[in-house]
Amino acid sequence: MELVKDPVMYLTFVFIFALLAAIILPLPVEAVLVGFIFYLTDPGSTFLGLGIAGAFILIAVVMGIGKALGAWVVFVIGIKAEKLVQKYMSWGWFQRLMARVQRFCTKYGYFAMYLVMCIPLMTDTVPLYIFAILNKEGEVFERNWFVFTNLWAGISRTLLVGILAVGGVASFGYATGFI
Repeated sequence: MELVKDPVMYLTFVFIFALLAAIILPLPVEAVLVGFIFYLTDPGSTFLGLGIAGAFILIAVVMGIGKALGAWVVFVIGIKAEKLVQKYMSWGWFQRLMARVQRFCTKYGYFAMYLVMCIPLMTDTVPLYIFAILNKEGEVFERNWFVFTNLWAGISRTLLVGILAVGGVASFGYATGFI
């Protein structure tokens, strides 16, 4: 909770965590929001002088940028890892799974990726790599739109979690004088 009281350190932590969550950490990005939510709902707490909505928008943008940069790294790695995945295509169940996911991605494109990446409490690492590996040298997703979609999904997901969490904290009375 002390980290939240230093906005620069906390924003840096959020950015690095979101970046690493996209690339290697099998953890949902919402983990970094728990202390922040309780800190903001405590009467008298401020974050850079912003209200709760302003603070969450700032955190959402920073988290979205971290996720977008991580998505760029995963996109590059995914194209190179496609050859590795091909060796598992001899497994029938894996081949069927990948074919279904590829049809889903081809049919719904960036909208499918956006929806999947907006699911709260889900790890980003696995779906990002699946999207990147299924890309087959840019046939399904173009790099810049891949990154941009993840930026907006990161922002949307953080704001959605913020609205639900702060509303939940306030409605259950954890924050005295909050409303």
